[in-house]
Amino acid sequence: NIKIDSQEYQNLIKSGQILHKILTELTDFIKIDTNLNDIVAKTNQLLKLYKADSSFLNYKGYSSPICLSLNDTIVHGIANNYQIKRGDIISLDLGVKYKNMFTDSALTLNFSNNNQDIKLINITKKALLNVIKIIRPGIKTGLIGEVIEKTALKNGFKVIKELSGHGTGKNVHEKPTIYNYGNRNEGYILKVGDCIAIEPMFALISEKI
Repeated sequence: NIKIDSQEYQNLIKSGQILHKILTELTDFIKIDTNLNDIVAKTNQLLKLYKADSSFLNYKGYSSPICLSLNDTIVHGIANNYQIKRGDIISLDLGVKYKNMFTDSALTLNFSNNNQDIKLINITKKALLNVIKIIRPGIKTGLIGEVIEKTALKNGFKVIKELSGHGTGKNVHEKPTIYNYGNRNEGYILKVGDCIAIEPMFALISEKI
């Protein structure tokens, strides 16, 4: 919980702006034949440019500044010498630490023409946008989960229930846990000054990792 008139809050905003810039520049950088290790190098270059740090590097032993998850890897993938091919889907998940304030965001890039792949990405993004429309102080985190789950089921997708969103701000992960399923009458009540990472994760076949 962060006071909105504080320097911490301004640093949090700056952290999020840097995160957005880096993900935008990586989106322009990544193409067919791009090597995953080159994405890591580019991420490090951009973090240095914007005077920020990766909040994921060395977190609980994680060895990369950015999570690169290819195809059926859901999250937390680690780069290798692989080159992106036509038909691939790659998710970029980046956490930025700027003046001890943490932000966390992810996006998925699609190099596939498969209709199911395209629908999977579009519906997962729709779930996020549906939540953004209703989010405000006073709602319970169960409503976020309910909206995400309904969006998935309505479109024939499975929700990955073993993974979740979370609070962030002064640490990489904070309370509350933001489940991708739930009931609008349950959960933590959001307050002014809360910062959360909403992380819908859908799959085609199974909700199991």
